[in-house]
Amino acid sequence: MKTNIAGPTYREMFDPALLGELCQQSASTVQVDQDGVFLRSLIVQMKITPLPVFLATATEPQIRDAIISLGHCIRNNAATNIFNKDLDSRNYGVGRYGRVFLFDYDAVEKLTDVKIRTNTDREPGEEAVPEWFFEDGIIFLPEELEHGMQLANPCARRLFREENLDLLSVRYWEDVQQKLLRGEIPELRFYPDGSKLLPDRAAG
Repeated sequence: MKTNIAGPTYREMFDPALLGELCQQSASTVQVDQDGVFLRSLIVQMKITPLPVFLATATEPQIRDAIISLGHCIRNNAATNIFNKDLDSRNYGVGRYGRVFLFDYDAVEKLTDVKIRTNTDREPGEEAVPEWFFEDGIIFLPEELEHGMQLANPCARRLFREENLDLLSVRYWEDVQQKLLRGEIPELRFYPDGSKLLPDRAAG
């Protein structure tokens, strides 16, 4: 990737300190010559604010929008057979226009490989170890999702339950799994309800 036009070379467009760091940390994928910088591979990610950081200073309407978008993000991932077994809010971030994205894929598994189990059928005070405890593989208890998100903001915790109650049920996750196994694509959600065209608006 070289330039033949007058002006700075591609190499001069990089801060020297940054270029030095790239060469040091990624020597196998970065090559520099007299006027060019060659990248064997490059991952570009939008600028996002970690969800807990966003929630710390957000207003209640902003928190509600973010929590709704978080639910859409989790559902959309599930609909494409992506399950983040580390369902912690610190693995999610808010983009420029308020949408929430999963940005840490270290703990991603296929949803169809996950075993959906529950402790809600146990009697209060029951001390026996649940049967799922001895199963191999990835075990997911939907009722623990709310706690696992570790939402420090009390308003966010309340709104998560109000807006995403279905995500705390075994029925929801098993339904998505069954659709995926049948080759179906569950519904995807990309926009908040307030951004949708109503029938009368669409007709107009």
